[in-house]
Amino acid sequence: MTDLRQIRFEPLNFEGLADAPGQIALIVNEDGALRGPVGRVNRLVRGALQRALSSAAWAKTKDAEAMTLRIPAGIAAEAIHMVRLPTRPTKTTARKAGAALAKAIGPAAVTLYYGRQRSAAELAFGMVVRSYDFDAHKTTKSPVPAPVVIQLANPEDAIEAFVPLQAVAEGVIWTRDLVNEPANVLT
Repeated sequence: MTDLRQIRFEPLNFEGLADAPGQIALIVNEDGALRGPVGRVNRLVRGALQRALSSAAWAKTKDAEAMTLRIPAGIAAEAIHMVRLPTRPTKTTARKAGAALAKAIGPAAVTLYYGRQRSAAELAFGMVVRSYDFDAHKTTKSPVPAPVVIQLANPEDAIEAFVPLQAVAEGVIWTRDLVNEPANVLT
């Protein structure tokens, strides 16, 4: 079976954010307000997020879509991904946001600062399912996706909500693996 992308839920921790390698992802409300983690990162990158959120490109961004800032000044991260998500997203919207984020980051490691919003488990489910890549019959293997760390105010609740969704994701991945195998393997 194809390996699932690993998701870890942790409490919010901004220490060392400026020096953290890899990629950073942020959840931004539809109003584009610089609250919580978004405001902290905006101060570190000297207002670059505020400029991006007031741009025409962000105005065209729909709910559950991501926008990326490459090589932001002021932090060590190679990219900042901003995902537009309503304050109270539906399950479908949160899953689409996770899929959009997984597409944006590819197999790279990312730390997602989720803040106090709900539906972190649904977003994580979308990331896991979107990260699927069947390469059993390819000569060049795809890199194994790095784990995703989701930092939020209440990680215990997110873990509890994610456990059944992870079981569903395992079933989805296993079914996709079966569909991608030749007929002689299925019998």
